[in-house]
Amino acid sequence: MKTGIIDEPVNYSKNEDDKLGIKDYAYALKTFIENTETPMTIGVQGEWGSGKTSLMNRLWMELKGDDKNTEIECIWINTWEHSLLKSPEETLISIVGDITNQISSLNPKNKNFTKLKDTGKKLFSGAAKFAAGMASGVAGKEVIEDILDSKADNSIKQLKKTLENFINETIQDKDNSEIDKISKLVFYIDDLDRIEPKDAVKILELLKNIFSLPYCVFILAIDYQVVIKGLKDKFGDLTENNEREFRSFFDKIIQLPFVMPVSSYSTGEYVLSLLKDINFTSDNKYFDEDLINQIVEFSVGTNPRAIKRLTNSLSLMNILDKQKKNNSIQDISKYKLLLFYIVCCQVAYPKVYDIILENPDIVNTWNDDLAFEVTQKKEEQDINFNSSFEEIKKQEFGDERWEQCLYRICFADINLKSNFFQVVNFIKILIEDENNLENNMGNLQEVLKTSSATAVTVKKYIQENKSKKQDNFEGSYNYIKNWWLATNDNEIVEKRMNSLKYLHEIFSELQNENEDLKIQYSNATISLLFKNKKISSSYNIVNTKKPPKLKDDKIPIGMFKDIDNNYRLPKLSEKIIGKHIRNFKRDSEDIWRYSESYSLHIGLEDLKSYRKQVVNLILSSLEVIKENKKLLKIDKNKTYNQDDLNDLEEKANENYTYNVKL
Repeated sequence: MKTGIIDEPVNYSKNEDDKLGIKDYAYALKTFIENTETPMTIGVQGEWGSGKTSLMNRLWMELKGDDKNTEIECIWINTWEHSLLKSPEETLISIVGDITNQISSLNPKNKNFTKLKDTGKKLFSGAAKFAAGMASGVAGKEVIEDILDSKADNSIKQLKKTLENFINETIQDKDNSEIDKISKLVFYIDDLDRIEPKDAVKILELLKNIFSLPYCVFILAIDYQVVIKGLKDKFGDLTENNEREFRSFFDKIIQLPFVMPVSSYSTGEYVLSLLKDINFTSDNKYFDEDLINQIVEFSVGTNPRAIKRLTNSLSLMNILDKQKKNNSIQDISKYKLLLFYIVCCQVAYPKVYDIILENPDIVNTWNDDLAFEVTQKKEEQDINFNSSFEEIKKQEFGDERWEQCLYRICFADINLKSNFFQVVNFIKILIEDENNLENNMGNLQEVLKTSSATAVTVKKYIQENKSKKQDNFEGSYNYIKNWWLATNDNEIVEKRMNSLKYLHEIFSELQNENEDLKIQYSNATISLLFKNKKISSSYNIVNTKKPPKLKDDKIPIGMFKDIDNNYRLPKLSEKIIGKHIRNFKRDSEDIWRYSESYSLHIGLEDLKSYRKQVVNLILSSLEVIKENKKLLKIDKNKTYNQDDLNDLEEKANENYTYNVKL
């Protein structure tokens, strides 16, 4: 079993699995290179960590592996290694010198061998001279101009001429049995995107000037965005007016642009194979490839480097869980799926992860007050915010309170602003999945604790206080009471707290009667759990900036609708009737989340009068979870006909009720 995945490019061998699915692309490039005219420059484009080096390794194997084309000679240059502790000018000379040395070694008996070696040595000595000049205060520009002087013996112009003669003679020397027959030289120039952009552009220009030679193919691993940054001093910031100038420069360097096919990566398969390697998913039925693909798509994406970091974090957490032997985890498979999701969030959206740490009850606590707490209305300083916000609220991905809260947070953050749709779809997976927050809160609390071990920034949720989780009713009671007192008079708060206290008595009685039931305490609510699955909860939300005014002593008690009652709302009296937590909308079926739940708003006296009925409703909610009854939920993958829609609409009616009997 592996415990860590190294962040190194895939070094393909003949029998190694093609986990990313790039074999076909490498073969196509290989065929192109074998048959192309020269000189030719291929630009392998992709963001940092997208697999450019892995693709080039695969291409190297295709060209030079066992029983491959022996007439193609491959030369690899790592520009990052040449740049370490060197000035940009030294880096340029060092790279040219390395290429020159590797070329000269192909045919030591070539009559241009000595001249080529001497030119390379002079370049290296020039680099040393440059370094010495800088150290002694001599202007670096003057030194480098001396090295590159077209009239000097060690000039770039002279080097190009010598290189051309050497390569031509080596290629054409077909009768020499002492050297391999060479028909083409392929140069792999890697890690340009790890160098300062303006220096990377200089290297591109220099390589183009020197090595635009017959029989030469250059493969450059470079992101177009790096080129844009590197040309900023020359063309200014990229705009619609000057975009053509940026593109023209790139096109002069690159004859064949190739963009890494990240959208076609077999991401789900790749992730699952890595998780299997670290023994994270052993026979886990919940790790469906389609679901994993969806989670990854909306978070870490297809970047192999980010996926490896994700895998290593999960590996460490897997070891921690085994060491701790956490007995509070009832369903390890569901726990690991949730852990996978949360760590994806941690890697892709650190700020969103921090907010979940402190506000895990997304549907009930993500609101305008939370947004204000996070952004301080920074988003409203943008003149475009109000109009875009109003437009978002009209859409199905923006009509929920938590979605609007998220939009404000994303709009105010430069790293999240352009990724709102990615983030909102990512959060929807957590809310809409059958193992959602509402039914899996116990696991979520454990997941958040475990995941904090690899968080880049861990907020006060774990280390500094116990603001979200309480150990007993007294802790929850005092926190909620003090919070309500901020904007309400003592009398109405006392009435509300007495209602909560009585509900706690009911929960305690049920807990004492059933060893599988457990009360969970927090600042926001008290909940009754069956094997870590919430079956009932009092929603006393305290995660807003300031509490609203209380009108009465009623508290909302959340429970599950029962198929045995055809998902009707319970009716205790003409005034005490269950309410839908989410209402069905015919034109927006996918937002009917938590349609399986309802809330019963009831005060102290009615709780006492209808205690038996309330207990029966809680027990009915227990049976729904315990017996794994079918929940009333919209299936996004199902096509609903007119009769189905009418039925859903009927069930969402406030008058769709039944009388609760003793």
